[in-house]
Amino acid sequence: MLIKLRQPKFWQKPGLFTWLLYPCSLLYGGVVSVVIRWKKPRELPIKSICVGNVIMGGAGKTPITLAIIELLCNKNINAQIVFKAYQAPVKQAIYVNENSKNAMDIGDEPCMVAHKGIPTWVGSSRFEAAMKAYQAGADTIVFDDGFQDLSVNIDIRGLIFDPLLNLCHVFPAGPLREPLNAALKRADVLFVDEKYTTHDLPQSKDIIYYKRVIDFETNFKKEAPTLAFCGIGNPKQFEEMLIANNTNLVEFLTFPDHHKYRPNDIENIIRIAKLKKLQVITTEKDIVKIPEKYASLIKIVSLRVNFVDQKKALKVFLRDKALKRP
Repeated sequence: MLIKLRQPKFWQKPGLFTWLLYPCSLLYGGVVSVVIRWKKPRELPIKSICVGNVIMGGAGKTPITLAIIELLCNKNINAQIVFKAYQAPVKQAIYVNENSKNAMDIGDEPCMVAHKGIPTWVGSSRFEAAMKAYQAGADTIVFDDGFQDLSVNIDIRGLIFDPLLNLCHVFPAGPLREPLNAALKRADVLFVDEKYTTHDLPQSKDIIYYKRVIDFETNFKKEAPTLAFCGIGNPKQFEEMLIANNTNLVEFLTFPDHHKYRPNDIENIIRIAKLKKLQVITTEKDIVKIPEKYASLIKIVSLRVNFVDQKKALKVFLRDKALKRP
């Protein structure tokens, strides 16, 4: 079961609750460290890359995963994405058809990625889903999430890193899934937003800087009064990107990450937009969960990343173990 969290203020600005919960954080961090190492890792017959994070909620894993896939596919490498089924009632590993409309059953992110024509697999076991991809001809597996899952021996473990994480505590006193030092020790690569190029970063790791990009539909008018809504891990980042791109943002509505929209949710959004004469936009991740009769009234924005140094990124992803397909 996936817990829907709205981050409390004391996660970002320590206060009384931080210190009251700190003993619980020590216990939680210790238990997580044991659980992470509990499973015996299994070896995949092909190369594998993981894009993970160390905080509760979203950190922008999927756009980075897609950027890696694009980079590898441009070199004629058959790279395929594997997701672990969370809220979705998926037991056996399945291939997600690019025309699938079952976001509620397979998950919003797998459905969104599959719609782009990228080979996408979902399963309750990352290893089993990866093996299905291998049997279907994949040369490389890119796991979206799974940094804390050591049941698979992943060749390159990538961690989305924010220097400000050094100020954070482990859950429940803070947003960290595990002690930061333990996560950094396991990471092979750090993905870092280009705005942190002047910060001190771990020197023993490969660092790949990226830039966040937002793409609007061609018929979207930035100057028109706009209502934006989303149910993603970091809604504040989405809001800031809209404002930075000169969107005339009047209303911004947020829902929990992976929110399953009900007709009442969408009807309320459209009612507000009509009342205030606003155009409505949301993300690709959200639109796949919205019934078609409403989707035509909503414009879509795409959130993606570009690697600042693509040659360096490609060199990192191709290093070490060569493709292991016999």
